[in-house]
Amino acid sequence: MVLPKWTRLLDRSKRQTFTQTPTPTDHLDSSLGVIDCNCKARKQVEKYYRYIGKRLDQLEYDRCQLLSEQNEINSRESQLSRSIWHLRVRERELDDYCAYLNDKRQSIDSIYNKCEVLETQINDRFEEYNNMQKDLKKKLDELDQRQNNLALKEQQIERISRDIEMRERELSIHQGKVYQERDNYQRMAAEAQQNSNNRSVQQCLMDIEHERRKLEMDRHNFSQYYESIMEEIDRKWRKLNKINDAYRDKEEDILIKEKQLLSNRENIQQAWNEIEEARIDIMKQKELLKRKTIAAEAAASAAMQNSISLQQQKQQVVNDDSTIDRRNESNRPYPSDRAVINDMYDPVYKETPRGRYRGDLNRQTNQDRDDQYRILREETSAIDPRIQIQLQEKMSDITKLVEDIKQETSLLAMEKYSLQGQKKQFELEKAINERELAAKEQHLLNLEQSLRKNDLIDQATPTTINGQLNGYYGDKMRLGDSSTRFTDVDRDIGGFFLDKSTENYPSSKRLNTRAIDLRNSTNNPRDTMRDIRDYGKVR
Repeated sequence: MVLPKWTRLLDRSKRQTFTQTPTPTDHLDSSLGVIDCNCKARKQVEKYYRYIGKRLDQLEYDRCQLLSEQNEINSRESQLSRSIWHLRVRERELDDYCAYLNDKRQSIDSIYNKCEVLETQINDRFEEYNNMQKDLKKKLDELDQRQNNLALKEQQIERISRDIEMRERELSIHQGKVYQERDNYQRMAAEAQQNSNNRSVQQCLMDIEHERRKLEMDRHNFSQYYESIMEEIDRKWRKLNKINDAYRDKEEDILIKEKQLLSNRENIQQAWNEIEEARIDIMKQKELLKRKTIAAEAAASAAMQNSISLQQQKQQVVNDDSTIDRRNESNRPYPSDRAVINDMYDPVYKETPRGRYRGDLNRQTNQDRDDQYRILREETSAIDPRIQIQLQEKMSDITKLVEDIKQETSLLAMEKYSLQGQKKQFELEKAINERELAAKEQHLLNLEQSLRKNDLIDQATPTTINGQLNGYYGDKMRLGDSSTRFTDVDRDIGGFFLDKSTENYPSSKRLNTRAIDLRNSTNNPRDTMRDIRDYGKVR
């Protein structure tokens, strides 16, 4: 062990004291004073060395503990960087899944467009059906008009037949009269035969013959007229029978078409109900998908904000903590934390493509469309079978799409649940790490500040043995390990011994008031002034 400088000086003064030839009284006084001072100094040095050994052990233990804590902090930082990297990968997967959902939304919109085209086709078919109904009504009106005309003609025929019967009766009466007149004429002819010389009688006979021929000619003409009338009546009856048969066939066709129209109306009503149910289901799925997408975006943004805040806190720790050695970049299994966080500021990850919903979710638009559907269902009553088949196929496609959307929604819910679990675990680890880092950082700051503020003790002037002791420990001498400095601690201990050894020196009190208690965690040294006597309670 190397003795201090002032002990060597004491030994030299002791040797000089015994070799001189002073007076007996001076020699006795000086020798007693030197011996007394030497004993006190040695006791203080022994006590000081015992304390120095304890303090060296305590500092070595603190250094090992700080190194272990630094290693643990480095491991936790690597775990945090790995967690951030995995979170960024999950965010990219979430962006891809959002793009996939946007594609699905576009496919749904295309199906809506196809449904609208199909609705226009159905409306066209309904217009054609209405035109056909109008044409059929016109034809029915024409048939009714023809039937009324036939009824009028039948009435005319009946009237003509009654006239013919009346003429026949008149003819029979006239024929009776003619026969009677013929008999009279024959009788008169017989009488005239008897009186053949009488010229008046011959003239009467000639007149009678002329009248008879005239009556026969009238009879022949009337018979021809009667036959022509009967032929016309037969021809009209045959035509009327044909018209009745055609009308009967038309009525049967109309009944068949009415039955088909009723069946088509029922099918159309059923198809419209299915379309309405499918539309309502699709709207519900789209609304649910929108909520899920918003929740996923919120979770991603929250994770982004948490990662950014963690990086800011870590950057603050790195800027404030100048005593912790940085890790070697080549030994990192993952890129540096700064690079990972800087990648997260990339616009590719900050602004992901998000799809927008169409205007179908507007209440007024939905109300207008519902009113249009209701009006169409009320005004229409038939649909073409081919259109119905196409509609059924579209309904099956829509049903499959709804099932796919339900499956995707369930998968999204599972992903969201797992992401929430990872987020909770990450937040828990983050809170633990933040508390540990804050505690370590505050401890290191307190130690560094205590070591930095004690540099003011170098201004003390050594005047006596205690002053020389303080001045010696203010010379920044290294003891033991050359890599460890004990200057500040030695200053504290010097101030302690100055306060213990004598109370007459004002410099000792000045040095004692500058002592810093390391137990306090505040940064202001004026608020942390404690008596150096409590040095044994220092952490």
